[in-house]
Amino acid sequence: MPIPRVPTRLKELLVILILVFSTSPLTLVLGSGGSAEGHPASQAIWLVFYLLTFTFLIPQLNRFVFVLTRSKLILALAALAILSAFWSIDPLGTLRRAIALGATTIIGAYLATYFDLRRQLELLGWALGIALVASLIVILLWPNYGIHQSGFDSGKWHGIFHQKGVLGQFASIGAIVFFFLAWTKSRHRWFLWLLFGLATILLIFSQSRNPTIALVLVIGILPFLKFLWKRWHFLLTVPFVIASLAFTAVTATVIFSQAEFLLNLIGRSATLTGRTGLWRDIGYMILERPILGYGYNGFWHGWEGPSAQIWQTNNWLPNHAHNGFLELILTLGVLGLILFFADFLKTLFFSIKLLRYKRTFFSLWPVAFLVFLVFFNFTSTALILQNSLLWILYVSTSLSVSLHHANIREEYQSNSSPIGGSLETSLSK
Repeated sequence: MPIPRVPTRLKELLVILILVFSTSPLTLVLGSGGSAEGHPASQAIWLVFYLLTFTFLIPQLNRFVFVLTRSKLILALAALAILSAFWSIDPLGTLRRAIALGATTIIGAYLATYFDLRRQLELLGWALGIALVASLIVILLWPNYGIHQSGFDSGKWHGIFHQKGVLGQFASIGAIVFFFLAWTKSRHRWFLWLLFGLATILLIFSQSRNPTIALVLVIGILPFLKFLWKRWHFLLTVPFVIASLAFTAVTATVIFSQAEFLLNLIGRSATLTGRTGLWRDIGYMILERPILGYGYNGFWHGWEGPSAQIWQTNNWLPNHAHNGFLELILTLGVLGLILFFADFLKTLFFSIKLLRYKRTFFSLWPVAFLVFLVFFNFTSTALILQNSLLWILYVSTSLSVSLHHANIREEYQSNSSPIGGSLETSLSK
């Protein structure tokens, strides 16, 4: 008896719901200390999402396996997170969250299995549009819930999220997504530009500087990428993108470490609200366990874990590294960092090659997303997290461009492969 196929609209609805909840909107209602991760309601919702994702994948199980194995480095990274339970001080907590990370990785593969990059971006636009419009409604109708009322962030917008930086993160991503959709779609273009304006306004009033700089950087490099794409020359495009990422890294290092004058100009202290001291202390902790780290979610346990040494010298009691790359080394060591960057560089290379075969403005999206991901994680921890929007997007982007590369290679070798042909057809819609 053949397995019935899941209607496309139902698969798309599941994606939109997952992407909305991956922005963590429940933290405002359920969270304790800015997190709803351990709340039974949040866990139940994500369990339902996992089960529905697995169920919807059954009719296309062979294709899903083919897609997922396009990036063995991502699989190795997820496996390392699970294995890290053996050296974590909280093995059960590490195992539970690492399994959730694996399920989140499967959700990213689900997107790449059923939808091409264009449709993925459209579904992401729906999800972010819902979250940002909901934030505006809360800010306008219930300002006591949507605007910080006291403390250092008083007067700054946070919408349906627990903190202004989270609103800034998703507003900046939303602005990039709506910019791409408005530029490439002929229908409802005015509405997409309106959403772009909404995302920009929310970003400005959240007063989140790092997402703002990331947005300006991404939008700023698009004309140069478009010029290279129109006058395609691989030997020019590759160095330009790598130079852009290198410039991003160097600029972030200077601004976020030593440039007191520049920081004062943008209204920050030279210590970035204590981050540089935190990063120094984290560096010492990394040296104690450099290869494998402290285990996935095995470091930040307040006064009961290794983080106690950080808290002793940082009285603002941070609960993450405020840098995605340092956080990755803390949890999975240098080995985890090597696995991630190996996959990142491969994804970047395939994303650049995509420009050669699909010369559309939309084909710039993977490179733009990767640039955003790198810059944003210099002062934020949003790299490899369970139930995280950025991790879902990274996995789906990595697998999608890897699929395109595999299809081009198979087409070059032979035009008779049924798997390659069907996947190429889905990617070229």
